[in-house]
Amino acid sequence: ILPLSATVAFKLRQVLRYLELKRRGYDQKGIMEELGMRSPYAYRFLERDSRRFDEKRLTEALLGVSDMNIKLRQGGRGYEKLEEILVRLLA
Repeated sequence: ILPLSATVAFKLRQVLRYLELKRRGYDQKGIMEELGMRSPYAYRFLERDSRRFDEKRLTEALLGVSDMNIKLRQGGRGYEKLEEILVRLLA
């Protein structure tokens, strides 16, 4: 579950950072540079994905995944918690 949660956390951070940069007035080139992206194709997917979420829900989901990772390392819940976080994010 840890590799899966790391992938989810990475994507959440990426979309959250995209929204932040967009709000601050960055254009496509600036956002791609800040995020270390090289492919305009990947940028279009990120742009599309970002329309589905607001910063508040993304932040809550990212904090939930981070908390879940801490609890996992201490022997806590796994897949159920990740499912709960994703359901709240996608609701």
